[in-house]
Amino acid sequence: MIHFVLIRHGQTQWNKQKRFQGSADSPLTQTGKNQIKRFVKAVSAYRPHQIFSSTLNRSKDSANLLAKPLRIKVTEDKRLDELSFGVWEGLTADELMAKKDPAYAKWYKGQLVTPKGGETIISLQRRIESFIRHCRRKYNNKRIVIVTHGGCIRMFLKVLLGLSSKQMFYFRIDPGTMTVIGDYQKIRQLIQINSVNPPKGLVPGGCV
Repeated sequence: MIHFVLIRHGQTQWNKQKRFQGSADSPLTQTGKNQIKRFVKAVSAYRPHQIFSSTLNRSKDSANLLAKPLRIKVTEDKRLDELSFGVWEGLTADELMAKKDPAYAKWYKGQLVTPKGGETIISLQRRIESFIRHCRRKYNNKRIVIVTHGGCIRMFLKVLLGLSSKQMFYFRIDPGTMTVIGDYQKIRQLIQINSVNPPKGLVPGGCV
């Protein structure tokens, strides 16, 4: 049994400006830091055995805000990095529409396309599946917290709950929010999603 406690990094400068980030990076805003600090008490009470982070600075900085009070070293894992958006990174939706990017026009209509120089959804899925297998082998019945990105959290939902690639985008995952999925022997349960005020007990005692 594992509970995947998934936290999206706090708001960044590019989040605020509504720019695609992907594999690029921008610093946390003060709002972003405050968003993560809201979780410190609940995460500390949860007493995780391990805190994971992607290798991107916005995720690492968020994870370190959680880990510092617990004196836990954050473990970076590249499999948790955000989906790369290639040439879209650093641009807003309005800028892409003005450029008349044909791939973005399809994306805007709900089609799953890969931007030029970007990463495919299948590649992201393989990374997250690999990470889940790793956790099942090494962290069964242990408490873990994962600080990562919106695309990755949606992919955890897809893989663990058996969703389609389109269905994973039905979920809103804002910066500085928590999503928890219970991975039990024969069933998975969505315990909370996009939460800004998690309960003191982050997860129930078992499958309910």
